[in-house]
Amino acid sequence: QGLDTIEERGNGLVNFVDNYRKLTRIPKPEITSFGVEEWMEQVKMLFHDRLNREKIRFGIKTDGRQKDLTGDKKLLTQVMINILNNAIEALTESSREEKAISISLELSRQNRPVIRISNNGPAIPDEVMEKIFIPFFTTREQGSGIGLSLSRQILRLHRGYIHAESTEEMTSFIITL
Repeated sequence: QGLDTIEERGNGLVNFVDNYRKLTRIPKPEITSFGVEEWMEQVKMLFHDRLNREKIRFGIKTDGRQKDLTGDKKLLTQVMINILNNAIEALTESSREEKAISISLELSRQNRPVIRISNNGPAIPDEVMEKIFIPFFTTREQGSGIGLSLSRQILRLHRGYIHAESTEEMTSFIITL
Protein backbone atom coordinates (compact mmCIF):
# COMPACT_ATOMS: atom_id res chain seq x y z
CA GLN A 1 0.00 0.00 0.00
CA GLY A 2 2.88 2.35 0.81
CA LEU A 3 4.52 1.61 -2.54
CA ASP A 4 1.25 2.26 -4.36
CA THR A 5 0.99 5.63 -2.63
CA ILE A 6 4.58 6.49 -3.57
CA GLU A 7 3.98 5.42 -7.19
CA GLU A 8 0.79 7.47 -7.39
CA ARG A 9 2.54 10.53 -5.94
CA GLY A 10 5.50 10.03 -8.30
CA ASN A 11 3.16 9.84 -11.30
CA GLY A 12 1.44 13.00 -10.09
CA LEU A 13 4.78 14.83 -9.89
CA VAL A 14 5.83 13.64 -13.37
CA ASN A 15 2.50 14.89 -14.74
CA PHE A 16 3.00 18.25 -12.97
CA VAL A 17 6.51 18.65 -14.40
CA ASP A 18 5.32 17.75 -17.92
CA ASN A 19 2.55 20.34 -17.69
CA TYR A 20 4.94 22.95 -16.30
CA ARG A 21 7.29 22.33 -19.24
CA LYS A 22 4.43 22.95 -21.68
CA LEU A 23 3.85 26.33 -20.06
CA THR A 24 7.48 27.39 -20.13
CA ARG A 25 8.50 26.07 -23.55
CA ILE A 26 6.16 27.71 -26.01
CA PRO A 27 8.02 27.93 -29.32
CA LYS A 28 8.53 31.30 -30.99
CA PRO A 29 5.60 31.78 -33.39
CA GLU A 30 6.28 31.11 -37.06
CA ILE A 31 4.09 33.79 -38.58
CA THR A 32 2.40 33.00 -41.90
CA SER A 33 -0.85 33.91 -43.59
CA PHE A 34 -3.52 31.21 -43.88
CA GLY A 35 -7.12 30.92 -45.03
CA VAL A 36 -9.68 31.40 -42.26
CA GLU A 37 -12.48 29.17 -43.55
CA GLU A 38 -10.18 26.24 -44.38
CA TRP A 39 -8.53 26.53 -40.94
CA MET A 40 -11.85 26.59 -39.11
CA GLU A 41 -13.01 23.54 -41.08
CA GLN A 42 -9.78 21.74 -40.07
CA VAL A 43 -10.45 22.59 -36.42
CA LYS A 44 -14.03 21.33 -36.82
CA MET A 45 -12.76 18.05 -38.31
CA LEU A 46 -10.50 17.50 -35.28
CA PHE A 47 -13.61 17.38 -33.10
CA HIS A 48 -16.11 15.87 -35.55
CA ASP A 49 -16.39 12.40 -33.97
CA ARG A 50 -16.42 13.68 -30.39
CA LEU A 51 -19.10 16.29 -31.18
CA ASN A 52 -21.28 13.64 -32.82
CA ARG A 53 -20.75 11.21 -29.95
CA GLU A 54 -21.73 13.89 -27.40
CA LYS A 55 -24.63 15.10 -29.63
CA ILE A 56 -23.32 18.68 -29.71
CA ARG A 57 -24.41 20.95 -32.54
CA PHE A 58 -21.46 22.86 -33.99
CA GLY A 59 -21.55 25.94 -36.18
CA ILE A 60 -19.06 28.27 -37.82
CA LYS A 61 -19.93 31.76 -38.98
CA THR A 62 -17.74 34.40 -40.59
CA ASP A 63 -18.75 37.81 -41.82
CA GLY A 64 -16.83 37.16 -45.04
CA ARG A 65 -14.59 40.20 -44.70
CA GLN A 66 -11.66 38.34 -43.14
CA LYS A 67 -10.33 35.84 -45.69
CA ASP A 68 -6.92 35.23 -44.11
CA LEU A 69 -5.36 35.28 -40.67
CA THR A 70 -1.74 36.07 -39.91
CA GLY A 71 -0.11 34.06 -37.15
CA ASP A 72 1.36 30.70 -36.24
CA LYS A 73 -1.32 28.30 -37.45
CA LYS A 74 -0.14 25.43 -35.21
CA LEU A 75 -0.11 27.56 -32.05
CA LEU A 76 -3.46 29.17 -32.85
CA THR A 77 -4.90 25.71 -33.51
CA GLN A 78 -3.69 24.68 -30.04
CA VAL A 79 -5.59 27.64 -28.56
CA MET A 80 -8.75 26.52 -30.36
CA ILE A 81 -8.26 22.93 -29.16
CA ASN A 82 -7.85 24.07 -25.54
CA ILE A 83 -11.00 26.20 -25.62
CA LEU A 84 -13.10 23.65 -27.52
CA ASN A 85 -12.04 20.84 -25.16
CA ASN A 86 -13.23 22.96 -22.24
CA ALA A 87 -16.50 23.75 -24.03
CA ILE A 88 -17.18 20.08 -24.74
CA GLU A 89 -16.37 19.17 -21.13
CA ALA A 90 -18.77 21.85 -19.89
CA LEU A 91 -21.52 20.60 -22.20
CA THR A 92 -21.11 16.97 -21.16
CA GLU A 93 -21.84 18.14 -17.60
CA SER A 94 -24.87 20.11 -18.79
CA SER A 95 -28.45 18.90 -18.50
CA ARG A 96 -29.54 20.96 -21.51
CA GLU A 97 -31.57 19.16 -24.13
CA GLU A 98 -29.83 20.87 -27.05
CA LYS A 99 -26.10 21.40 -26.66
CA ALA A 100 -24.30 23.78 -28.99
CA ILE A 101 -20.90 25.29 -29.73
CA SER A 102 -20.39 28.08 -32.21
CA ILE A 103 -17.35 29.83 -33.60
CA SER A 104 -17.67 33.21 -35.22
CA LEU A 105 -15.10 35.47 -36.81
CA GLU A 106 -15.52 39.15 -37.42
CA LEU A 107 -13.46 42.32 -37.52
CA SER A 108 -13.31 44.67 -34.55
CA ARG A 109 -13.78 48.42 -34.92
CA GLN A 110 -9.98 48.62 -34.99
CA ASN A 111 -9.97 46.16 -37.93
CA ARG A 112 -8.52 43.32 -35.84
CA PRO A 113 -9.77 39.74 -36.25
CA VAL A 114 -12.01 38.63 -33.37
CA ILE A 115 -12.79 34.94 -32.86
CA ARG A 116 -15.67 34.13 -30.50
CA ILE A 117 -16.04 30.54 -29.29
CA SER A 118 -19.36 30.13 -27.48
CA ASN A 119 -21.23 27.28 -25.84
CA ASN A 120 -24.57 26.99 -24.08
CA GLY A 121 -23.22 24.99 -21.14
CA PRO A 122 -23.47 26.04 -17.50
CA ALA A 123 -22.31 29.52 -16.54
CA ILE A 124 -18.85 29.96 -15.06
CA PRO A 125 -19.31 31.36 -11.53
CA ASP A 126 -17.73 34.77 -10.89
CA GLU A 127 -15.31 33.41 -8.28
CA VAL A 128 -14.07 30.82 -10.80
CA MET A 129 -14.00 33.32 -13.69
CA GLU A 130 -11.41 35.38 -11.81
CA LYS A 131 -9.03 32.39 -11.77
CA ILE A 132 -9.49 30.57 -15.09
CA PHE A 133 -6.35 31.98 -16.71
CA ILE A 134 -4.12 31.24 -13.68
CA PRO A 135 -1.69 28.36 -14.37
CA PHE A 136 -2.72 25.06 -12.78
CA PHE A 137 -6.13 26.35 -11.65
CA THR A 138 -8.78 23.77 -12.51
CA THR A 139 -12.25 22.80 -11.40
CA ARG A 140 -11.99 19.34 -12.97
CA GLU A 141 -10.64 16.27 -11.24
CA GLN A 142 -8.67 15.21 -14.34
CA GLY A 143 -7.81 18.76 -15.49
CA SER A 144 -4.25 20.09 -15.54
CA GLY A 145 -5.21 23.76 -15.37
CA ILE A 146 -2.81 24.80 -18.12
CA GLY A 147 -5.03 25.02 -21.23
CA LEU A 148 -6.33 28.55 -20.79
CA SER A 149 -3.07 29.85 -19.32
CA LEU A 150 -1.15 28.39 -22.25
CA SER A 151 -3.70 29.90 -24.66
CA ARG A 152 -3.28 33.34 -23.12
CA GLN A 153 0.53 33.09 -23.45
CA ILE A 154 0.27 32.00 -27.09
CA LEU A 155 -2.03 34.93 -27.86
CA ARG A 156 0.31 37.37 -26.15
CA LEU A 157 3.08 36.11 -28.43
CA HIS A 158 0.75 37.07 -31.30
CA ARG A 159 0.15 40.52 -29.73
CA GLY A 160 -3.42 39.43 -29.09
CA TYR A 161 -5.50 38.70 -26.05
CA ILE A 162 -8.34 36.56 -24.75
CA HIS A 163 -11.12 37.14 -22.28
CA ALA A 164 -14.26 35.30 -21.24
CA GLU A 165 -17.89 36.22 -20.63
CA SER A 166 -20.41 33.91 -19.03
CA THR A 167 -24.15 34.03 -18.40
CA GLU A 168 -26.76 31.34 -17.76
CA GLU A 169 -27.46 31.23 -21.51
CA MET A 170 -23.95 31.37 -22.98
CA THR A 171 -20.25 31.22 -22.18
CA SER A 172 -17.90 32.82 -24.70
CA PHE A 173 -14.17 33.07 -25.07
CA ILE A 174 -13.26 36.06 -27.20
CA ILE A 175 -9.88 36.12 -28.94
CA THR A 176 -8.59 39.32 -30.49
CA LEU A 177 -5.60 38.96 -32.82
